[in-house]
Amino acid sequence: IATGEQLALLATSINESTSNTYYNKYYELVSDINLNGLEWNPIGCYWYGTFSSSCSNNLLFGGRLEGNNHVISNFKVTSPRTDINYSYYGLFGGASGTIQNLGVENFTITMVNSTLISAGGLVGYSLGAKITNCYAKNGTVEVEGGYNVYAGGLVGDCSSDSNIEI
Repeated sequence: IATGEQLALLATSINESTSNTYYNKYYELVSDINLNGLEWNPIGCYWYGTFSSSCSNNLLFGGRLEGNNHVISNFKVTSPRTDINYSYYGLFGGASGTIQNLGVENFTITMVNSTLISAGGLVGYSLGAKITNCYAKNGTVEVEGGYNVYAGGLVGDCSSDSNIEI
């Protein structure tokens, strides 16, 4: 992955998948990516359809991303797509795979919602993900909601089987 367009294609491909085609795939950043203030739709969304609390795992990022110590910068998440039910916000909305050696910088995440919100600069919600040697810098995460609101600079919320090493 070398451009913002390629990164956006990854997000669209995963978020609109009807199978687990993108699970267990390897992705690699080969350069820094400046998203130039782009309104970002997170990679890996949470779909709860009829408000069941279970994730549709084929919509989470379940691959392996090697960041090669590159940086993804200058993105915002303030109004994700309305045709996909997002509750997890960040560069990655929901992740169950591996993300390593990656920085996110100069981001803004602002969510107001009356339901579940998990927001972080890198990952909104980690469901058993392995996140290693990653950081968030010069970003803002602001959330407001009625219940179950979680926010963090790097990761908003995570399950007990997640592994985060910085």
